[in-house]
Amino acid sequence: MQASQRNLALNFGFGAILGASIVIGLGMLALQHRLDPTFIVYFSLVPFFLFAIGLSGIILHYFDTHFKLDSLTYPLFIGGLFVILLLLHVFFVLPAVCPGFPV
Repeated sequence: MQASQRNLALNFGFGAILGASIVIGLGMLALQHRLDPTFIVYFSLVPFFLFAIGLSGIILHYFDTHFKLDSLTYPLFIGGLFVILLLLHVFFVLPAVCPGFPV
């Protein structure tokens, strides 16, 4: 498999994961009144982790190999991305999906 075909396959895979997370999240949003709030809080981690995997895979696929091999920059970037996504999830997504969620 050539490099361009491999890149396209990886982008498609991560895009599919990202799309699945959005579909699951929208499904939870549509069914929020029928589901138990405790179930929503715990199950909402599934689309969150899928979104984090898809987004980090798409973003980091475009970085140079030198950036990925740097011993400090790569983990700091991934950690920062994950913290930002987690804060957005806890303070914006969960209160929207589960109205009784204490922030």
